[in-house]
Amino acid sequence: MRLTPVLTFLVYLAFLSSMHADGMIGYMASIEPIGDSTVSGTAVVVTMQDGSLFYGGSITGLEANLEASSCDATNGCGFHIHSGSSCEDTVSQEGHYYENLDDDPWVTAQYSSDADGEAMVGELIDIGTTDVSGRAFLVHAEDGSRIGCGLLKNATGVSRASLISIFFGYEGNAMTVGLTDDTICYAGSSFGLVSLANNITECNPVEVENGCGTHIHIGGCDTTVLQGGHWYSSNNSDTDPWALMGYSTPNETGAANYGGCLKTGFPAADAVGKAFIVHEKDGSRSMCGALRKESDIDYTSGTYIANLCATIFVAVGVSLALW
Repeated sequence: MRLTPVLTFLVYLAFLSSMHADGMIGYMASIEPIGDSTVSGTAVVVTMQDGSLFYGGSITGLEANLEASSCDATNGCGFHIHSGSSCEDTVSQEGHYYENLDDDPWVTAQYSSDADGEAMVGELIDIGTTDVSGRAFLVHAEDGSRIGCGLLKNATGVSRASLISIFFGYEGNAMTVGLTDDTICYAGSSFGLVSLANNITECNPVEVENGCGTHIHIGGCDTTVLQGGHWYSSNNSDTDPWALMGYSTPNETGAANYGGCLKTGFPAADAVGKAFIVHEKDGSRSMCGALRKESDIDYTSGTYIANLCATIFVAVGVSLALW
């Protein structure tokens, strides 16, 4: 069924307005050791436009070679937001933070550590709320004890990209947050992807290169040639850290959330100006947006308003062509 020009216009206008009102917000917590623990690192939380969360981070000082699947103790290898607003003690940290849900969504939120006792986490979760500012973020040991804690505050060093496809204007947005000198987390939402409604099987980037991929590329968005390949230092890794980064199969409306944390070998600040690209299931490049420092974006500027009007014009033009 075809949308009328007026309906299409309203849909895009509503989406664009909400996208920059109170959509994605980034938070960070500096994880400090509890007791005799040697744990340290950074946790990141991003509120998504649909009310869910992305959470992730980089932690060191853990027991080596832990597998999340083998951490059977209650809260074993846990990586959670807690209800409390202090890291002072167990009472002030309180329990897992979620609202209006029958089951605790944090039960399966765990990390796996490598031979050096380091862990990288990056997952999506729905906890029934996005009110996470000031909450305690806890790291648990294999036995479930609390070994690290930090309070979530507004993230610094954030970059954003408004994702645009060649035909339909704005199609989503993405955010990046730097963790260390060579590690970055990202999260985003995209719309209009090939969906289950078209009988598409699940994404499989192992078999299809860049299938359902979400990556930062080395260039800008002008052309495929200028976009270049994935952004990472070959001196940092023998394999492409972006290879398996992406979204699972989009829902029946073609929408998908995604996020991850990875070592690129470059400072997160160097991502500014780079292209954030979302791929379809077959690996083709679906949408692109140049990352900009959040502090440099002025949503009241003439440039932004002009881009907004241009996007609405494209949406109306497309709907008229379909009509």
